[in-house]
Amino acid sequence: MNSSIPQRVKVLLADDHRIVREGIRSCLTPYQLIEVIGEASDGAEAVSKSKELNPDVVLMDITMPSMNGLEATKLLRCEAPAVCSRCIKAPSMCSALWSAALAAMC
Repeated sequence: MNSSIPQRVKVLLADDHRIVREGIRSCLTPYQLIEVIGEASDGAEAVSKSKELNPDVVLMDITMPSMNGLEATKLLRCEAPAVCSRCIKAPSMCSALWSAALAAMC
């Protein structure tokens, strides 16, 4: 394997608002090194999908029903420690999302 070829960063989006997930996805789509591999609508689903899809980064809203982003992040640290989870609240900040996605190597 050629180590000079960068790997794509696999991202899972977690937000209880579909339109927010779509907006974040559209912000990340132009970046060829980022691949959105899934979406979740609450923290419990984010944990479940993280175990299933093995993302590098989970971009997660803090306030969601069922299980909030902070609780889900705490659970992910125990159950899927290789996943880098970042809680966000300002989904319109595409540059912050790009930075978080690049920080996949926590």
